[in-house]
Amino acid sequence: MSYVLIWLGFGVVTALAASARGHNPWLWLFIGCVFGIFGLLAVLVIKPNDDTSRETAQIPVTPTDRPGDLAQQYRGYEIRHGYSGFLVNGQRFKSIDEAQEYIAGEILRKSSASTPD
Repeated sequence: MSYVLIWLGFGVVTALAASARGHNPWLWLFIGCVFGIFGLLAVLVIKPNDDTSRETAQIPVTPTDRPGDLAQQYRGYEIRHGYSGFLVNGQRFKSIDEAQEYIAGEILRKSSASTPD
């Protein structure tokens, strides 16, 4: 019985290490339970998964007062991230890139409108 708990413990520790390194914890739980210390060593040796989203890498996101809603400032505009996409001035966008392109266009439009001929 104690051997089963030890192998299960290796599985849990392996899954936690895999999750912290950006890998599938359920797969590594199984690997850790089957291979024990060797599964744990394997997850510590493999390269961390750096597949992070471009949006979070480019612009820091800070929480607002509503749960599930995120807001960030970009060139003086507020981009709100809700459950169904990104909002800028009441317009909805699927990606942060689309929202930033809209803001760049608005800035360009305002600057060209305010420039006298």
